[in-house]
Amino acid sequence: MPIDLSGLSAIELNEVITEAKARIADLQREGVKNAYFKVVQIANEVGLTVDELIAQGRGNAAKPAGRGIVPPRYRDPLVPANTWTGRGKRPRWVEERIAKGIQLEDMLIKHV
Repeated sequence: MPIDLSGLSAIELNEVITEAKARIADLQREGVKNAYFKVVQIANEVGLTVDELIAQGRGNAAKPAGRGIVPPRYRDPLVPANTWTGRGKRPRWVEERIAKGIQLEDMLIKHV
């Protein structure tokens, strides 16, 4: 149902816009309220609170596959606190030790 706005002044058009925005806000609030009551109803049907329902829903959601913590493979023989996983760019300390003649294999952490 198109509305003919061609005969309205700028002031009248701004009033229409203001009323339209208020109506949109009312409809959105009403929609959220109805959705909330539906969620409450569903939670009650399965014997949970809304918070419990949401928590369980999140728990069953597919979690993105992430990389776990990678243990270090190399340790600095001069400063044992320096470690490196062997991934990514070599740290400065690795490059410095190699420049001093220490082989990368010599820095390998030996697991017993």
